[in-house]
Amino acid sequence: MPTSRPRGGESFGKHQYPPRVGTCSVMKKSYLVEYWGILADQRGSKQETVSSAAATVEQLFGELFVSQDRSWQRVVKAVINDEFVPWDERLTDGARIAFLPPMSGG
Repeated sequence: MPTSRPRGGESFGKHQYPPRVGTCSVMKKSYLVEYWGILADQRGSKQETVSSAAATVEQLFGELFVSQDRSWQRVVKAVINDEFVPWDERLTDGARIAFLPPMSGG
């Protein structure tokens, strides 16, 4: 009589079965993103909660501003939890992220 095999990742007796192919999912994290200056105008909001699988600030910016070319990175500054960070900074769930373009005024 055939026995059913446990689902991937489960154990059966002393054997551990690997996860089944195709069951892998990408973990999305949630961020509070703040936009300043022209970036707020382009997004239509000064802040929003974003769910993303992006691992770095650069990847998140790329998702949010798909139409922007990479030259924006020379002038836009990235901030995580009130600290300026490099574009390759890794993101953590629940972080507050801000993108600051150059501004003028008086």
